[in-house]
Amino acid sequence: MEVYTEYRKAKGFDIFVKRLGSGEPIVFLHGGPGDEHRYFLPHVTPLANDFTLIFYDQRGCGQSAAPHSTAFNMKDEMEALEELRESLGMQKMNLLGQSWGTILGLFYAVHYPEHVSRLMLVSYIGLKGADLKRFGELLADRMTEKENEELNNLENNTYHLTPEERQKKLTDLVFPYYLYNRENLKRITPTRINHKVNKQICDDILANYDVEDLLYKLDSIPVMIIQGAKDLITPDICQETLKKVPHAKMEIFHQSGHWPFLEEPEKFISVTKPFFNHT
Repeated sequence: MEVYTEYRKAKGFDIFVKRLGSGEPIVFLHGGPGDEHRYFLPHVTPLANDFTLIFYDQRGCGQSAAPHSTAFNMKDEMEALEELRESLGMQKMNLLGQSWGTILGLFYAVHYPEHVSRLMLVSYIGLKGADLKRFGELLADRMTEKENEELNNLENNTYHLTPEERQKKLTDLVFPYYLYNRENLKRITPTRINHKVNKQICDDILANYDVEDLLYKLDSIPVMIIQGAKDLITPDICQETLKKVPHAKMEIFHQSGHWPFLEEPEKFISVTKPFFNHT
């Protein structure tokens, strides 16, 4: 399968874009914040038989470099996505956001509903900054006291580790709690996380994210939530949002945690394909 990569300008920065497949486009919004697109692959690649898959690394992430002085926030990431849409010549986009990508997807959709065709929220977080805080609290509840202390030290870089060493320790500590089956750790595609991006955007979400009063703008946009039964935000918690967006649907992945496309890839393809195949 041919893979096409390029850089596109957005918010004055070179944004790395990867495309594969053919057919109607799906734009993937990666999580983190501060992660990169590679963890979607190769798990979602079968969708390229029916769609053009468009991946991009957000500003400062992966192969999308940003000057050290750059500040990061939700609004700029939303506007970067809008500039990317214009650059790629798409009137409307199918959006698939995962984790933080669900926040970015919702934030974009309520501000630019005319440019969203369909919205899939994978590993949904919530509608407000308080929901991200809850995500962190639920993770802390699963971890031991010693692990929480270690996580705090790593987040504050108390040990003065290199970015690679820090990422390895964070992965080993946290990722097991993101999975239904810890054997699936070996199936995770390694990525690099920009911790500056992570902290600044998380701080912005906690302080400013609230789309609850704008949900009426989603009325004409089909919405689907895909949630792992063992995710930190459980399907039961997602019901709070489904009551506020009554036309939205949810698919529960009973043998998944935070990465349903990794733990149940065949089911993920079987659910995603008909949702976006609407022409």
